[in-house]
Amino acid sequence: MGGIFIEYICSGDDRRGSVSLQNIDLTPETVEEILEHKPVKDKLSELAVKLEQLAKKRNKNFIELEASKTKAEEKLTRVPSRKNPPQRNPLNKIVKKFSTVNLDGGKGGQEEEVGVRLDSLKKGHNEKLLSFENKYLREENELRLKFLESVFICAEKSMAKSHAAQMKVLENLYNKEYSEVLKKIECEDKTQDGKMDSSNVSREDMQRERRERLIKKGVHEKMKLKDLYDDRKEELEGAHERRRTEMKSEWEKRHKELSLRFISQTEEISRKYP
Repeated sequence: MGGIFIEYICSGDDRRGSVSLQNIDLTPETVEEILEHKPVKDKLSELAVKLEQLAKKRNKNFIELEASKTKAEEKLTRVPSRKNPPQRNPLNKIVKKFSTVNLDGGKGGQEEEVGVRLDSLKKGHNEKLLSFENKYLREENELRLKFLESVFICAEKSMAKSHAAQMKVLENLYNKEYSEVLKKIECEDKTQDGKMDSSNVSREDMQRERRERLIKKGVHEKMKLKDLYDDRKEELEGAHERRRTEMKSEWEKRHKELSLRFISQTEEISRKYP
């Protein structure tokens, strides 16, 4: 009766639908999924704050630069006020009559001089704007490049943790299945003991033979399981290496995009302030 009960327990191992070394999904997280990890997104949020601060600083300095230009223009075009009224003198009419032509000529020359100064002011202002825009463009580009490095260093660390966790899952699964195999071998061997005729065999011989059987079966099953584990581990390592290559390619792509963006914006600024 005891042998029947043991056999029932041993045959009750139904692992259909459960995760095993044979069927476990070893697909690593994609680069896009890694870049959605919280530490990576925190870095991107930090970049957004820094860019906003830089934009506010730029706008403030731009307003100050424009105000300085407006003030200089007003100073050049301001009509001088007469503090003391001209004295009444009979000679004034005579002087006015003979100097009208000279006065008109002097006024035209003055206007021409103001126009030249305004052109010079505009040119100087454009040069300041060109230098100003290029300065902030360089600062923004350096900030983006700096955070690109930080973001992908953070992403690589997250990816390494994810890969290590997958390896640990695989190792734990191997250890669990090996333990289950040993229990199953021992259980099946007890079932066989219950069916064997032990009338002509001593207890010591039976225990010795049983140990030998268990060791032989255990070594055989462990080798089979280890081969499967090694194959799945190699498969997982290959998948991890592909993800690392993809991560590097994504970094290179984004780095190139930033470089092209900087060149394009520099050229646009040069056209805007020739």
